[in-house]
Amino acid sequence: MDLATLKRMARKVFNPDLDVAQLAPELQTALMAGSVPLDDHQRKIFDTCMTSSSCETGQGRYTLAILSDLVHPFSAIARAEMVSFAIKSGEIANITYSNSGPDVQRHMTDWRIAIARGDDLIGPQFSAVGNQLGPVITQAKAAGIPVVNGAVQLDPVVAERLTVNIHFDLCGMWESAAPILKQHLTERGVHDLTYAMFTGVPGNVYAPTWQPCAEKSLDAAGFTKVYDGTTNWTPQGTVEAAGQLRASGKKPALIAYDESAADFINAYTAAGDHAIPTLMLSGSTTLGTLKAYQQAKQDGFDPDVFMMPGSHWLYGAALATSLEIKDGKQPSSRTIEYPMGIVNAADVMAQSDLSLPDVAINGTLVDSQDQTEALAN
Repeated sequence: MDLATLKRMARKVFNPDLDVAQLAPELQTALMAGSVPLDDHQRKIFDTCMTSSSCETGQGRYTLAILSDLVHPFSAIARAEMVSFAIKSGEIANITYSNSGPDVQRHMTDWRIAIARGDDLIGPQFSAVGNQLGPVITQAKAAGIPVVNGAVQLDPVVAERLTVNIHFDLCGMWESAAPILKQHLTERGVHDLTYAMFTGVPGNVYAPTWQPCAEKSLDAAGFTKVYDGTTNWTPQGTVEAAGQLRASGKKPALIAYDESAADFINAYTAAGDHAIPTLMLSGSTTLGTLKAYQQAKQDGFDPDVFMMPGSHWLYGAALATSLEIKDGKQPSSRTIEYPMGIVNAADVMAQSDLSLPDVAINGTLVDSQDQTEALAN
């Protein structure tokens, strides 16, 4: 076990304090795979697979169906993490891809097609409709297909149906983050500890996995919630949400949100409003957050952003776990834990490639060149 390399990769995924020696072996495998870039031959395969609904890799014996339910940069990079790991593993012969969008029946049909086709592995990316997929998860397992969730945290009742559940402890993250945020704001001279809480699409799968924990931990630390809102996870929706917050007259010290901060920051700077709340991002973030942060600094504002670590690389870990099971081995646990801290934007600027598009994902194992390819498709 190369602890130095694992530590370097933990920093790459924005989790610098991670105790890599105690990680599950499946997570260590994914991090180690991410430490080795695709070579020229592998990158040609990667490019083909990212631009095709079906591709042959020229190696291995297993078939992999990547099934997505969201047209979003998040899904593009999730796909890239799985394709990259599949190619590096040398075990995957064929990769198919389908994206149903958030249409439950269509997405379940995609699962049933993969099962009927006799695919060996399914790479699920079910951010929108995951909690409604219990029947097809059970059906896939009955057909001998291991189902491992990757970065989406399902309702416990549905997660029980998974072969292995990769669990990142959002509640634990918020328990440790709340006193850090309180101390940080106090040191900045903020003593009215209020917060606003936002998510994207109303009723989405992700919000229930973090908002109750965040609220409990922030309230216990002495914060008071003064506002709730939604953004639909779109730039327009976020700008409108920020405008509504500003118009409300509420001036929270903190905004807790589960996507990127760019449009929040830009809404305040465009209005010339220097009272930008500290932002704590409890979900995957895009490079646009760091670009907006840098631009606001250059324009004389004082943005303040904290982020959770990257989670996209867990899709590679999910595939590593599924391959382990398919090869007849036992996973290290039925629930694989991924501990998370938080990072300040100021501490990760130097390692970030600001030449990438705004929609590039922070804290991923996918290299810059491969992110560009993934986001173009």
